[in-house]
Amino acid sequence: MPYRRRIVTDGEKEDVRICLDIINEAGGRAVLPFEGMIPADAYLWAKYRQDALLQERLKAVTESRFDSRRGFYGTVGEACVIKNCSIIKDVKFGDNVYIK
Repeated sequence: MPYRRRIVTDGEKEDVRICLDIINEAGGRAVLPFEGMIPADAYLWAKYRQDALLQERLKAVTESRFDSRRGFYGTVGEACVIKNCSIIKDVKFGDNVYIK
């Protein structure tokens, strides 16, 4: 499964961050994706938007899992097929992924 996480690296602005809009397609319940995320994680982020302390803590926990220094690249796992894609950036593809 392709996976994209977009943390803000040193020197970047906050607007480059990738968020998922869960439960509310209008964009009011943004969730920061991370590798290993399960539905329960996304539910907690989206359901308890009014809890500012929880939201800040979830963001801090997510950001602490990744290095914010520049110079890291996406990876492609074993036995992957990627066809007709013009730009793929900062993506980690697992094994046996087919992208068209």
